[in-house]
Amino acid sequence: DRDVVSANTFIEVYLLGAGATGNTVEGDFVGTNAAGAASLSNPGGGDGVDVDFGASANTIGGTSAGARNVLSGNGASGVRIAEAGTNNNVVQGNYIGTDVTGTNRLGNAFHGVLIQRGASGNLIGGPAAGMGNVISANGQAGVSIAGTATTGVVLLGNRIGTDETGTAALGNASFGVIVNATPGVTIGGTAQGDGNIISANPTAGIGLYADTTGALIEGNLIGTDVTGVNPLGNGNGIQIDGGSANNTIGGTAAGAGNTIAFSTGIGVDVDATAGTGNAIRLNAIFSNTGLGIDLGGNGVTLNDSAGHTGPNDYENFPVITAVNSAGGVTTVTGSLSSTADTTFAVDFYTLSSINASGYGEGRYVLGSTFVMTDVTGNADFVFEFPTPAGGARFVTGTATDPGGNTSEFSQAF
Repeated sequence: DRDVVSANTFIEVYLLGAGATGNTVEGDFVGTNAAGAASLSNPGGGDGVDVDFGASANTIGGTSAGARNVLSGNGASGVRIAEAGTNNNVVQGNYIGTDVTGTNRLGNAFHGVLIQRGASGNLIGGPAAGMGNVISANGQAGVSIAGTATTGVVLLGNRIGTDETGTAALGNASFGVIVNATPGVTIGGTAQGDGNIISANPTAGIGLYADTTGALIEGNLIGTDVTGVNPLGNGNGIQIDGGSANNTIGGTAAGAGNTIAFSTGIGVDVDATAGTGNAIRLNAIFSNTGLGIDLGGNGVTLNDSAGHTGPNDYENFPVITAVNSAGGVTTVTGSLSSTADTTFAVDFYTLSSINASGYGEGRYVLGSTFVMTDVTGNADFVFEFPTPAGGARFVTGTATDPGGNTSEFSQAF
């Protein structure tokens, strides 16, 4: 039942206006030849599927193999969803930027998926089998989300920068996902199947830019293949920039932690222009070339060395002074010096090897404790955990204040 919709002057498939509701686009080749193997690009530089000006509750793709669209080789983006009132559309199960096999490059010239200009409540992917899209090999970002009025965007279960197996690199040309000035984007989640694989993208796996706030990034594999162990990398794992503030990476709920690994740059770069309140908690961060968490993007920032105005207020990291194991229990002793009369969450991690700087990443999450500083801003802590198998390891930690400002990792002990 497939249609081949290609080589038209501008947009290939256009769902336009508030009356365009409840439509389904499935099983089609949009922008390719009849074999789904080569581009027949629209010469006017249009999108593959454009959902626009109030078109709502439409479905692009579906969960069965037959419902899958191949949205590739177009002169602009594979899918564009735009304008106020363009709400509650679903994009599921498609190959966006690959050929019909999901393993070869056939990128759209711009983004794989572009959501902008106030389009809200739109879902890309989903947690169940067949719902996730492959969004790879595109000429700019895999997914671009932009605009202060563009709210409620959710990305679940997608493979962004890999092939359909999640094992081979098919990176997009810049970011896996870039969010510009958009509040409340959700990337991944805590339930089975919620997490995205976001790997092999040369600028960063995820970029939060231009005063982006309230992003929730949970349960994703960022820089690995589908196993969470084998390297595919990104430039930076996550880049937070341009005043972006009050975003959450990981968290304390079961399944909230992301894997952020094998970056050629920094694991999580809270860059010099970033805002405050960017909580980075209980993620597995390891094997990145740069620091696991870098406040300011310039290497280790020693406690109190940069003042406390800037990215995440340059929150101080804890200082570990002793680690002792006996009777199957390991005890970590140390201190934190920061804001007076304040309760901090201190998260602990182990890892088998450390960054060349001597400051840790966080391969395995051990757990957390809370400490309250005294009137001088100082607090001591003692944290116990079951000694892991496998011999000696390094221990490191981070501190997070009540406003969500997470420190860099401490020096590894």
